[in-house]
Amino acid sequence: MDADSLVASDAHVVTSLIPGGADVSSGGGVMIDGNTIEITLAEIRMGVENQFDLTRFNSRYTPVMDHRGVTLTEYRAAGRNGSDVFEYLSYGGWLTESAFSVDMLTINDGSDDESSLIVGISYGEESGSKPTGTGVANWNGPAVGVHKDSGDVIQGHAGMTILNVATESSVDINFINLRNLSNGDSIDNMGWINVPIGMDGTFSSTTSGDIDGVFYGMGHTEVGGTFNRDGIIGAFGGTRE
Repeated sequence: MDADSLVASDAHVVTSLIPGGADVSSGGGVMIDGNTIEITLAEIRMGVENQFDLTRFNSRYTPVMDHRGVTLTEYRAAGRNGSDVFEYLSYGGWLTESAFSVDMLTINDGSDDESSLIVGISYGEESGSKPTGTGVANWNGPAVGVHKDSGDVIQGHAGMTILNVATESSVDINFINLRNLSNGDSIDNMGWINVPIGMDGTFSSTTSGDIDGVFYGMGHTEVGGTFNRDGIIGAFGGTRE
């Protein structure tokens, strides 16, 4: 799959300077002691790729489950770079035209100074236009996330609906059956109603938490995106039914 579109959530960053953590938007920044720390998608990708280079001999892919025909896979890696000990976790799924994951990188320099980064990512062959057709259109698939405080992995169902693709320019998005995979606890449902769809097939809303997405493939057969809500950063994907 050749990707021409990449969507990334805010990156949740924890360092010794911000022990409670802060959300940093791509191309934006967070103020620390009067200075702005900026983060970009390129920097996120470079940091992740650097860790992949170090972990390619010490890593493990594990298929976790099948959700509506999408295989969810966990990738774990650990290693050392000088005095830095790091752990990397990626949890997500591959579709035909797109993929999505939530990625968490933790680095400890050998002292009590531990840094971490959590980010949701969706990428693929974007449709470049609004969905077409007549009547109701539904997309279904998984939603995955990581809790910013605990680091617990969250998984559930993502359903996306356009009530009439011939006349509507918005999508309703609902995450249901959300569960904390670390302790089995249920998580409250999340929903976004009437999220506007642009002429290029992208959509975004900051109502009740951030959500951003893209329709992928010929015929808008897939959809994917990222979210940041209720203390959880994650990503989702689905196929048209």
